[in-house]
Amino acid sequence: MKRRPNIILLVAILGLAVWVLDAVADSLFLEKPLADALLLDLSNYEIFHRVAVWISLSILLYILLKFITRGDRARTTLRDSEELHRSFIENTNDGVAIFTDLQIRYVNPSLAKMLRRTVEEMIGTRATDYVPESELPRLLEIYKRMAGGEVPHIYETFLKVKDGDPIPVEVSVEAINYEGRPADMLFYRDISERKRTEEDLVESEKRYRFMVENTYDLFYGINLKDEGYAYLSPAVEKILGYTTEEFIEMAKTGELAKRIHPDDMAMLKTDAEKLQKNGLGALENPVIEYRLRHKDGRYRWLSDARQVVFNETGKATAIVWVSRDISESKKTEEDLCESENRYRFLVENTLDLFYRVNLQDESYVYLSPAMEKVLGYTAEKFIEMAKTGEVAKRIHPDDMAMLLADAEKLRDNGRGALENPVIEYRLRHRDGEYRWLSDARQVVFDETGKATAIVGVSRDISEQKRAEEELKKSDLSYKSLVNSAGVGIATTDIRGRFTLVNDHLCEMFGYTEKELLGTPFVDYLHPEDKKHILKIFFNAWKQPDKKPRLEFRGVRKDGRIVHCFSCPTLTLFGGEIIRFNAIVVDISEMKLAETALRTSEERYRTFTEEAQIGIYIYDDGRLLFVNPAMERITGYSREELLAMDTKRMEVPDEQKTDEIREEIRQQEDENVHHYYMHLVRKDGEIAILEFQTHPIVFEGRNVTFGNCIDITETKRNEERLREVIAEKEVLLREIHHRVTNNLQIISSLLYLGSENLTESDAIAAFRESQNRIKIMAHIHEMLYQSQDTGSIHLPAYLEDIVNSIFSSYAQITNSIDFELNIDEVHLGIDTAIPLGLCVNELVANSIEHAFPDGKGRVSISVKKVGDGRLSLRIEDSGVGIPESKDIRKTKTLGLQLVKMMVEQLQGELELHRKDPTAFTITFSQGTPPIYPVERDRPHV
Repeated sequence: MKRRPNIILLVAILGLAVWVLDAVADSLFLEKPLADALLLDLSNYEIFHRVAVWISLSILLYILLKFITRGDRARTTLRDSEELHRSFIENTNDGVAIFTDLQIRYVNPSLAKMLRRTVEEMIGTRATDYVPESELPRLLEIYKRMAGGEVPHIYETFLKVKDGDPIPVEVSVEAINYEGRPADMLFYRDISERKRTEEDLVESEKRYRFMVENTYDLFYGINLKDEGYAYLSPAVEKILGYTTEEFIEMAKTGELAKRIHPDDMAMLKTDAEKLQKNGLGALENPVIEYRLRHKDGRYRWLSDARQVVFNETGKATAIVWVSRDISESKKTEEDLCESENRYRFLVENTLDLFYRVNLQDESYVYLSPAMEKVLGYTAEKFIEMAKTGEVAKRIHPDDMAMLLADAEKLRDNGRGALENPVIEYRLRHRDGEYRWLSDARQVVFDETGKATAIVGVSRDISEQKRAEEELKKSDLSYKSLVNSAGVGIATTDIRGRFTLVNDHLCEMFGYTEKELLGTPFVDYLHPEDKKHILKIFFNAWKQPDKKPRLEFRGVRKDGRIVHCFSCPTLTLFGGEIIRFNAIVVDISEMKLAETALRTSEERYRTFTEEAQIGIYIYDDGRLLFVNPAMERITGYSREELLAMDTKRMEVPDEQKTDEIREEIRQQEDENVHHYYMHLVRKDGEIAILEFQTHPIVFEGRNVTFGNCIDITETKRNEERLREVIAEKEVLLREIHHRVTNNLQIISSLLYLGSENLTESDAIAAFRESQNRIKIMAHIHEMLYQSQDTGSIHLPAYLEDIVNSIFSSYAQITNSIDFELNIDEVHLGIDTAIPLGLCVNELVANSIEHAFPDGKGRVSISVKKVGDGRLSLRIEDSGVGIPESKDIRKTKTLGLQLVKMMVEQLQGELELHRKDPTAFTITFSQGTPPIYPVERDRPHV
């Protein structure tokens, strides 16, 4: 009685530790806030799970304490131990029976109660009386194999209760001596639930579905509208032996209801009505347990966690279930045995390592045989190593400090002082490799509250650690792959909160990953786009198979707008959306380009529409585009032009068409073609058009882009101008001819006058005047005979002048040579006359004065010297001009005339007096009058 308060305290501490441990596990593995995991956000299933674990561990603790107490009493007196065992057997919830030759010699009250009989009623009966006949052959085979040591002394079967309904039990057999005779002691309990923990809530549909479809839990959903199954996981075959198709068909035909245990039918019917009418809140317990018959005929205990799904109006539309086979758990609850033999059997056959350490001398009191499986040492060898300090040397160096600090806290304050009741460390195996161990510890206190021992369970988690390491590597690879993508990648939960963002998305919006995670994506949308995007977001619930293409504006952290494009997808499970996925592309540059393109297109469209020249696109005899100017030029409307064959507007003139083709052929190497053409307007008039075309690509094909100008009036004006010029040229030639005749008459008069003169000076003066008149007459004669009445061909002009001079001095020029070197130059009449007079005076001067002996050479050259200027040089090989003679102050008529003509030409005169003697006149070429003439180009 004195220990009872301590036991109650230990049970309370154990319950608190289980609660905290499970909350910490939820927080670590499910990424759930610790506060929510402790109290704030607990499902009924989690509460049930923690209470069940607490009860199980409390019973185990109780067994341990009883075992320790019983061990002490056994050492004191065997009788007390036997009484304790009998008391345990009498009061345990597990059924216990002793058989000799299949006849019941002893049965405890729990077994009698289990079979709805009395102890007295069962004593003396045969074991086969309580086993269904269908089970007898199998049980006989099991006993034969057990006798041969082929199978463990534990099996499953059914027992008949008094009303005839069998119940599933697990039977454990132990051979004993009973009243001096060999006997079998049988322990009956429900099969324990094999607890499964989903270690990782999968974030992707593939991984999540893999876990759902491969777990031993059964997931299903029922549509309340037609009460049909919306989803049924394959675990139904593992739990109940039926395929999903068989199970659904049984539900439709009502066969499934017949397989519910009769004792559970009324409860399930009442529960379903409450659940459908009022939802989960109307139930006293959101988790319900019942029995359903397996395909093999045995009943399975199922634990159902339910949830009602409501639509927007609050109407229940579906129920989702998670069913777990708790047949094993039920059997565990009924078969937790405080028997020392049963406890030792379980401990020594598990893969987990159980141990007990005495704190007084820090020696092992107990070490289970699993030590050899976990670390390769026998229990005895390991205990010996612990005594000699060899075990401490086999602890991984990185874990030594942590273990020492943990052991000190555990020794001083018990389990409650530890930050984590489960510690993980590495210990070297006998083969030399380190093994990861997970160690759950508990301090045992005596009646005075003094810590006396440490009990613990160690589990080899090396494979789990390797799996965790591989998972970390996989997660790092996945994250690296996502972050290396050149586009933004994000996922959100069903509330639209970011659960994953890559580096590119963070850079795109200017936020860090920490700032984005957990926040709603709508917070980063442009206010004008939020309503539209949210509408699409909510429509995804109604039509999850559709994949919208979205363009929207986002708002960066610095307030700038970013244009985005995305094709979001959904991750579904059981027809329900569990996640939104999106790849986001920054199209801001493209949007700017589109805006610029629209502006450019509008600008060029305005130019095209307002242009006064015709603009068109042409391909294979058809017009693909025309602007309004083309309508004005041709007289046809836009619709008529686009519908007609352009040959209708051509003038049927084969020769002119050939000329145009030849012109285009000559321009083949050029990108732009230029030509003229006649077209027939809609009103029948002939229009002359000037065309300019070049090839372009339009709507994916090669076409011709062109523009044209109506030059009909221009051509007519040119024709009229040519007629006027022709008339003026005729008149001008007539004037030149009459001036030539008049000058010839003057020259003849001078000649007749010189015939009557006797003085040589007078005769020479008359001859010089006559030569000057001849030069002017010669210019007018050349203009009269020339096709171009506005300019003189300088080489021919000067050659004629020199020939005329030498003819005049024929009696003294027989031994004088002359040389001409004239560039191809045309001069106007206003320049040619003074230039000709200068040549006449200077050449005559050289003939008369430079050659006393009558022999020599005269050279005349005209060269272009740049900037539109010419250089006339007249040199001779004569005696030269004395330094004393200043040509600028000379009183001779000839040189005075030269000075006057140079001034008229606005030129410069230079003199080189000898070797050779040369006069150089530099003057402006001048611009001869230009009259429009028809160039040699084809036109129509």
